[in-house]
Amino acid sequence: MEPAAERTADDLLGAVLGYDRVSGRAGAWLAGVGALLFAAVVWGLAPVLWRALDHAAWLGAPAGNGTPLAVDGNTAYVGLYAAAYLLLVTPALVLVALALVHRGRHGARARLSNAMFGAVHAVAVVQLAFVSATFGDPYSGRDLGDRAHDAGLGIWAADTVERGWLVGLAALALMLLAAAVAAAVRRERQVLVLLLLLVPALALPWLALGTDYLVPPAG
Repeated sequence: MEPAAERTADDLLGAVLGYDRVSGRAGAWLAGVGALLFAAVVWGLAPVLWRALDHAAWLGAPAGNGTPLAVDGNTAYVGLYAAAYLLLVTPALVLVALALVHRGRHGARARLSNAMFGAVHAVAVVQLAFVSATFGDPYSGRDLGDRAHDAGLGIWAADTVERGWLVGLAALALMLLAAAVAAAVRRERQVLVLLLLLVPALALPWLALGTDYLVPPAG
């Protein structure tokens, strides 16, 4: 038997999300649209975004860099590393923003409007698809680096995108932990605690797991 506090939290989450609105035919329609969106992101949008980052002028057009000089090492691709990392965690950050907007306008216990309900679930599907794409294509057996290379990225850029997205997974795990900690404190402090914890949750993995993109090789 679950503790009363956990049942209350589950009931509150269910009341806020309002899944009773998608029972029956509406639920099947939502699941179908979600599946189509998931497939479109994994096999369509993700490779397009990787290629766009590789050719982005504001990142120095990494596609034209080729093999970096020995004195630069992976630091030649630090912009692409940062952009790929931010791309992976962006849907989660949008979800946080949507939750804070809803809470600020309607309160922590208010039921989501239909528009907000749709937006939250669309963004959540995109995030799930990004996470799935990080583990490669289960049908072809191609890993993330291979798929980035198939999308037209050079080997250095493909490796950089792969690193950025894998590091993003670590950040997502820490973001979930931050949300769990924030949910456990008093309601009036939850937003502040969440925002304070999100800073290290986002910064620490990027710094700790990407030092070779941030620090030039010795010698």
